Amino acid sequence: MAEEEQSGGGGGGGGGGTIVLMLGLYLIILAFFILLNVIAEDNPAKYERTAEAVAMGFGFKHDGKIKFEDREEKSLKEVYNLIKKDILKAFESYLTLQDYRVNSNESQLRVALNTDQFFEIGDVRPNPIHVYFFEELAYQIYNQRPGVYITLDVVVNASSADVEGTGLDKKELAARRSAILTRVFLERGVRAEHVSAGMEENEDQKILLYFDVIVADEDKALTLVR
Repeated sequence: MAEEEQSGGGGGGGGGGTIVLMLGLYLIILAFFILLNVIAEDNPAKYERTAEAVAMGFGFKHDGKIKFEDREEKSLKEVYNLIKKDILKAFESYLTLQDYRVNSNESQLRVALNTDQFFEIGDVRPNPIHVYFFEELAYQIYNQRPGVYITLDVVVNASSADVEGTGLDKKELAARRSAILTRVFLERGVRAEHVSAGMEENEDQKILLYFDVIVADEDKALTLVR
C-alpha cells in the first residue's frame, strides 16, 4: 500500500513539472513574438515599455528606462541630412520650385538655378532682388556647427543665349559671373577657403551650386543629432 501511494505521488509531481515547464516555454515564445512586433513598428517608446514589461515579467530588476543602444547611435548620414535640410531652407524661402532643381548624395547637395532668374542678358551683376536670398545662403555656409563645415563650388554655364546680340564672349561672361557670385558670398562672411568659382561650356542655362558637408570631428558632429 505504501509503495503504491509513493508511486502515485511521484507520477503526479512529474506531470505538474512538465506543465509548468511547457507554460514557461510558451511565455518565452510569446514574449519573443511581442518583441518582434514592436521592432517591426519602429517605435522607440514601445521598445522601452515592452522591454520593461518583459524584464519585470521574468523577474529581472529594472532601474529606470531600458535603453536600446543600437537605436540611440546616430550616424553621419543624419548629420548630412540635417545640414542639407538647413541649406535648402534658403531656396524654399526665397525661390519658387520652378527656379531650382536639387540632386543629392550622402555628403553633397547639388542645386541648379536658372541663369535668367539671376542675370539679365550680357550682365555680370546678379539681380538685386535676390540680395536676401544670398544673405541667407551665405549664413548657412558660414554658420559654425560643431565638428562640421560647408564648402561651396559655384559653376556657371557658358551659354550662347546669355550673350545673344551683345557681342560678348560666352566663356568670359560665364567666368565673370562665377567670380562675381563667389565675391557675393565672400562679402557676406563665407571664408575664402570654403568657396570657389568655376565655369563650363554648356548650352543649358544653369548656375550650379555644389555644397559639400565636411566632417572635421566626427564625435562633435554627432552632437548635432543627439
